[in-house]
This record gives sequence, C-alpha cells and structure tokens, in this order.
Amino acid sequence: DGAYLGLRLDRGMFPFLTGNRRPLVNRIQLLFEAPGADPSRHHDVLFFAGEAVETIKPDTCREGVFTIDCVADAAWPGFFHGVLDIDPVKIEGHAGTSLGVMSFHPEIEKLCNVWLLFSYSATDPMDACRVTEAVALPC
Repeated sequence: DGAYLGLRLDRGMFPFLTGNRRPLVNRIQLLFEAPGADPSRHHDVLFFAGEAVETIKPDTCREGVFTIDCVADAAWPGFFHGVLDIDPVKIEGHAGTSLGVMSFHPEIEKLCNVWLLFSYSATDPMDACRVTEAVALPC
C-alpha cells in the first residue's frame, strides 16, 4: 500500500475570519516533493471525499473518489503539483471537519514533503454579529 494523508481542518485554522463566519473550502492544491520529478512526469493521487484515515476502506469506496493528476514542471523542479475542485465543505468548530483522505500510489518510492493550499469562501456573518443601524433616541 501507498501512503495516506488525512485532511482534517478546524475553525481555529482560520483566525482572521471575523463575524463568526465559517470557511467553505472548495479547492485543494497539492504540491509534493518526490524523486523522479522530471518535467511532464506525473503521478495520480486518489482523494476519498469525506473519509478519515482511521476508517477508510479504499477497496470498497465507490462514491466520492477523485483522481488528482499531479504533474512535474520545470517551473517547480523536484515537485509534483495537482489541483482538485470539490463541492464546498463548511469548516465548523474545534473538533474539525474531515475533508477526506489522499492516497499516494506505492510507485512513489519516497514521499519527501507535502504542501497543501486550500481555496475557500466564507459564510455570511451570524445574525448576532451583524452591525445594525443605530436607533436615534429622542432627547
């Protein structure tokens, strides 16, 4: 078997979102360092949406399985890069939300480093956090 990487994000990873807004992750970019990253060479990485490393059963998953085509490029020597657009996933609470699991093929002999970049939008502020117009009180 190859290596697995579970993606679990929590609200604390987005401290700059004010108004109690929730991040909605909609894209994952994967950049990993591995031997043989010659330009135009590629590896397919499987993504099992909504799964967790502890409970994943890759042989029986039929839905929510996506392939990320990761390609080596002269612009990023020694690295493979891939992008996956996903249905928006709302990240809530400190317990975290499992986005899914990435499965790296066993033909990747040595997985040196992995970087993930997440694109997201944010929900509207919660009602309690909205600024309302000041009510003019009579003198």
